[in-house]
Amino acid sequence: LLTPCKLPLAVAGLASVVSVVLAVVAPKVLGRATNIVFEGAIGSLLPEGLTKEQAIEAAVASGHGDMADMIRAMDLVPGAGIDFTALGRVLLLALAVYAASAFLAWLEGFVLNRVMIRAMYRLRADVEAKIHRLPLSYFDRVQRGEMLSRVTNDIDNVTNTLQQSLSGALRAVLTLLGVLGMMLSNSLRLT
Repeated sequence: LLTPCKLPLAVAGLASVVSVVLAVVAPKVLGRATNIVFEGAIGSLLPEGLTKEQAIEAAVASGHGDMADMIRAMDLVPGAGIDFTALGRVLLLALAVYAASAFLAWLEGFVLNRVMIRAMYRLRADVEAKIHRLPLSYFDRVQRGEMLSRVTNDIDNVTNTLQQSLSGALRAVLTLLGVLGMMLSNSLRLT
């Protein structure tokens, strides 16, 4: 039934994949914004004019080895505070990633909806052609309400199932794989 719509289905599948990838990557971008704020806050607590290496040495000398390790891992400038320019760029990037993900999710839904409408139109036309070919004796044996129920309700059920399940199942599997991949890339132990 969906075979004639291979190209639109491929477009919808690609839009779904890219949308899920962007939705999974977006929190990592926001994590970078959090790092900028945290590094700026820690940097503002350190005396201005020190180098990063001097701040590490001072933390080690005062017995704060954990703080020294934390400063070593950060990209900070002692006394500088939060870099709002970098923070703004990262937040704009996060906004763009989320907007692109939402647009691609909408595009996927739009394309799938058009495909399903066309496929169900063909299914209804096929059912109508089949009804016209049935012998009159069939209509004598089957109750009118039963036949109408099959023609309308069953096709509507097929339509609803295809529209909701096709998109939802694909997005759910892709999201699960994407989140698992992102978790593994961040920390194998934590995953």
